[in-house]
Amino acid sequence: MDVINKNLKDTLRLKQALSEVVRARDIQTVDVVRGRCSLSWNAAQEAFDSVWEVQDELDDDELRALTCKNQELKGVGAALSHRHLSSVHWNLEETINELNATRNGLSAAEDNLKETKEEMENYRQQVEDMQHQLSEAEFTFQGQITVQERNAVANWMKVRDWERRIVQQRRENAYLKHSLRMMEGEMLPVGPTRRRPMPGRPELLNPLWQGREHNLKCSSLISALKPHGVLPLPVCFRCVSWRE
Repeated sequence: MDVINKNLKDTLRLKQALSEVVRARDIQTVDVVRGRCSLSWNAAQEAFDSVWEVQDELDDDELRALTCKNQELKGVGAALSHRHLSSVHWNLEETINELNATRNGLSAAEDNLKETKEEMENYRQQVEDMQHQLSEAEFTFQGQITVQERNAVANWMKVRDWERRIVQQRRENAYLKHSLRMMEGEMLPVGPTRRRPMPGRPELLNPLWQGREHNLKCSSLISALKPHGVLPLPVCFRCVSWRE
């Protein structure tokens, strides 16, 4: 740019110098014509021809100078154009490289986003499966709890029923025992009594003080209760009168 400005300034100075020369030449020509009006036509013609020759020479010099300047300017413009084109081409290549890098980065980001979406979809499916399994397990657990509660209630009712049956059976046994005693005419001893523990199991022992009479009583009691499906309970203590 400095070279161009310098060339333009030189061109302007050259044009100004040519303009001054032309002006001075015109003034000189007018003075010559005025001073030599009395000259003959031939002398005037010669002077006029000489003026035009000088003007032609000056025009040729100006044209050659302008042509040189124009060529120099063209060379400078071509150099600048080439440099500018090189700079533009380099900037364009850099821009293209940046765009390619950006495109590659976007492609990688899209791939990562796609993988992330797939992982999120897998996690969502796993969560749904776990929720479904949890719902099934909860439903099964509730069903098991209900069954256990129902079984517990049924067992409790069975226990209550068996307790009632046992109480009823005990009452029946006591009633039958009382009835047998009344039938056999057995009476309780009069007076104070005391209880003595009997060693061993009563059904396996045959104490000396009972003898045959006790065995007959037990056999008759068992034979009387067997048709009813009831057996007498073993007694570990016996009532003994103080009179014995």
